[in-house]
Amino acid sequence: MNRRLILLVITLACAFANCKKDKYIAPLPPPSGPVNPQNAPLSDKPLLKDIVTPHLPNPYYHFEYDTAGVMIKADFASDFFMYNLVYDQGRLSEVQNNTFVNRDKMKYIYDSDGKVAAVNYAHEDKRVFRRCFLTFDATRLQKIEWELWDSIHFVPERTLTFTYQQDGNITEMNDQRFAVGNQTAAVTIDRYEGYDDKINKDGFSIIKPDFFDHVLLLPGVTFQKNNPGKITHTGDGVNYTVGYTYTYNNNNVPTNRTGDFVYTNGNEAGRHFVVGENYTYY
Repeated sequence: MNRRLILLVITLACAFANCKKDKYIAPLPPPSGPVNPQNAPLSDKPLLKDIVTPHLPNPYYHFEYDTAGVMIKADFASDFFMYNLVYDQGRLSEVQNNTFVNRDKMKYIYDSDGKVAAVNYAHEDKRVFRRCFLTFDATRLQKIEWELWDSIHFVPERTLTFTYQQDGNITEMNDQRFAVGNQTAAVTIDRYEGYDDKINKDGFSIIKPDFFDHVLLLPGVTFQKNNPGKITHTGDGVNYTVGYTYTYNNNNVPTNRTGDFVYTNGNEAGRHFVVGENYTYY
């Protein structure tokens, strides 16, 4: 069984038990004048504290902030990853993992407009082993391309492309995986529809590739302003739909999300699971 399928099986089993470049990319010089507010630190209020997902290590996501409401720590899967966020001139410059067995760092590189242009993933010895490049159309993120170092050069690993509704909510995310390392080539599409008019607090998580891959936080990027009522996943491998209902607090943010997960292909086609998340805030 290949690695990607193993990770998918692990994730489902847990969740449902209820730029071709071969050189290191050099940072661009800091912008003159104030930082573009769109790329200011991750601090949208109300401040998200925890996302708890039944049957997974919890809190699945945990965030901490300074007294100004700027995010300074982010944890994934009950401290499986423990990140410190470092800022330079008011914008996110580095995310440092701080677990005993993993000291990877993600270094952010900005373009002349103050948008994130690239992120370099480096081991503790500063060797860059992965990198990603971001492409924008005006203010919207259109594409993320990951490349992996294969001991000789960087090769394509994963490409995400996005389409949006007029209001800025994603309607479709195309995920292309390339055959590299233990990963097999695959293409999947996630379609989002039935958005509500409340505030989304977990849109950042839709680009998380697999359980064992780092969380990528992107200041100034909004994938989902609101909360989708349905997700349809098609393509290679397991296909499914999830229909969601939400409970909100007085700040119009979700406190609970409950989903009806249904397999739509294979031997499990038609089988249902209940999935969901609970959200807490500071």
